Amino acid sequence: MWWKRAFLALALIMGSYEVALAQDAGSCIFRLSRSSLVDVRVSYQDASGQQISGTGTGFIVSPAGHVVTNSHVLPEQGTFQNLSIMGAVGSRHAQALPMSIVDRSTVGDLALLMLPNMGAAWAPVVIGQASMVTPGSPVFAMGFPLDADVSIVDGRISSLNATIPSDPRAWWQTSVPLNPGNSGGPVFNAQGVVVAIAVARRRDAQAFNFVIPVDHANTLLALAPVTRGEQAFNNASDCRRMRERITAHEQVFGPFNLRPGEARNIPVRLSQEGAVDVTIERVEPQWAREEDRGREPPGLAVRICSAEMSVDSPCPHSQVGQEGVVRRRLPAGPGTITVFNFTTNPQLAFTARVEMPNSAAEQ
Repeated sequence: MWWKRAFLALALIMGSYEVALAQDAGSCIFRLSRSSLVDVRVSYQDASGQQISGTGTGFIVSPAGHVVTNSHVLPEQGTFQNLSIMGAVGSRHAQALPMSIVDRSTVGDLALLMLPNMGAAWAPVVIGQASMVTPGSPVFAMGFPLDADVSIVDGRISSLNATIPSDPRAWWQTSVPLNPGNSGGPVFNAQGVVVAIAVARRRDAQAFNFVIPVDHANTLLALAPVTRGEQAFNNASDCRRMRERITAHEQVFGPFNLRPGEARNIPVRLSQEGAVDVTIERVEPQWAREEDRGREPPGLAVRICSAEMSVDSPCPHSQVGQEGVVRRRLPAGPGTITVFNFTTNPQLAFTARVEMPNSAAEQ
């Protein structure tokens, strides 16, 4: 029947359109929110003295550096000593910064952490409300699953009434694939607003995962100057415009050649505050003597400073070894990227790829 064929064709078109919108939304959310993601690394000694370590995801909710994550990423209260909480912002390979605990929820599985003051405002997400989601709503989760760098996955809200013994309030069931390391990560709706926090998965089932509605974090969020809103972008065309605005300005410097103990300065200038990513690539050690080859691994360190930052903290070196990425937010104005060969033997050839938002890059 002709009308059945027409209906099938329309369904296929609508399905393709929905997939395209989801891809656009996911791309925008990733671009807009990557600099708000924190790879949380925890280590401590338990009551028996055993060293314990773990990882999770957090997300920045205020310009001051407040970070929301799951409480289970941290040790149980009163059962640990020598606690260390480090956070790498925007990338697992970024500089790890010390974090402190601001507060933990007595009900539910949420905690509020704090990043250090680095001389420039942090980039927070936009916080939404649980009422923005209904069963079937598309959602996007960002985090640091397993040993991967920051990633984004999508799915749908399956149910708003998942019963959890540890929390009298209902969690949400979702088809979004979650893995160890995603715990504490933000879950966005299609408008780029955080509506939930990733928390758990059923190991004996597929596409049976849990997220905590963002309203459960309101008590903790009241301790931070958060940004609330209904949307981070309006529609697909607005999404594309925002992607163009924030697409990275990229420039490759080098190749350079540093003798042991030498440093190379790369000047940058930002028209407005923004994140600067420095990727060290194509490192080639050049040994003075063949018999020295392999005795010491290649080692480079990177420091990204604004003119207002001191030589010492809060502008420390980040060791990247043979290759890696270092990220730091800088205020508007001049800055300097310093790459230092901290080895005692090999001379090192390398290139440095520098990325910053187009809106912040001065041409």
